[in-house]
Amino acid sequence: MAVERGDATGDRASGDVVTSSYRARAAMAARPKAERVEAERMEAERMEAERMEAERMEAERVEAERVEADRVKTCLNAARTAAGRGEDTTTSREPAPGPR
Repeated sequence: MAVERGDATGDRASGDVVTSSYRARAAMAARPKAERVEAERMEAERMEAERMEAERMEAERVEAERVEADRVKTCLNAARTAAGRGEDTTTSREPAPGPR
């Protein structure tokens, strides 16, 4: 028996396609209890590992943004200091690109 349901986004499934979550639940129900418990434990571990990986990636992104902000702040402060002393604040002797 095919169930015609939409996926998580609400789109209609085409033909006799069954959503993957429905398939997973049906497959778990058909297994003996010990296998089901083991499969659920493994799925929980997989989901926890994915969550931890997402948190790690987010922390890396936040740290990279902080480092970049500190770098920009340092450069701006150095340019302000140099400009206050009347020094040349350009990094190149070539004219800056853009309209003049």
